Amino acid sequence: MAARYIFRVFLKKDKWLVLRDSVILGSYENKDKAIQKAKRLAARFRSSQVLVYRTYGSIEDRFFNSGISSSKSPASW
Repeated sequence: MAARYIFRVFLKKDKWLVLRDSVILGSYENKDKAIQKAKRLAARFRSSQVLVYRTYGSIEDRFFNSGISSSKSPASW
């Protein structure tokens, strides 16, 4: 099985961060912009996932790229 690339979007100190493997890939004032950036990055990888966290830490939403079965594939991004 191929590795899955996981991109995470969460709030820290009034900024929405996009991370992969604990590396900050972007910092945004706006949550929607951070999600769009994470989706664009994830779209580069066949097996990828975007996890969006609520301000208090639980998962709010998730998006999957091709190769992973889900109702939220890149075509719906």
